Amino acid sequence: MTETCIEIPFVRKFPSGNGAVQTVLRPENIGLLAKRFIAAGGSYTVEIMPNARVRLSACDPGLCELFGCDTDNGPAMIDAIDRLIIHSQQFIQRAN
Repeated sequence: MTETCIEIPFVRKFPSGNGAVQTVLRPENIGLLAKRFIAAGGSYTVEIMPNARVRLSACDPGLCELFGCDTDNGPAMIDAIDRLIIHSQQFIQRAN
């Protein structure tokens, strides 16, 4: 049996200032939390830093960072994405 995954949009920012939307597939339980955060006006960003690391952020509707973390660009980033999404639920609790 395969696990159901959900696409989560991240705005990808590059050192040059350019950006694009990229989706990350995560398990349904994490994906549903992310969709709930996005429905409440939040968004997720990933900034590619010059040192091969990334900055992950959960942002409010005004694009102010609510939560963020720096991580290596690779397998460690997936765990950091899950932690970021779980942590972003605090925004929804405060909004309600």
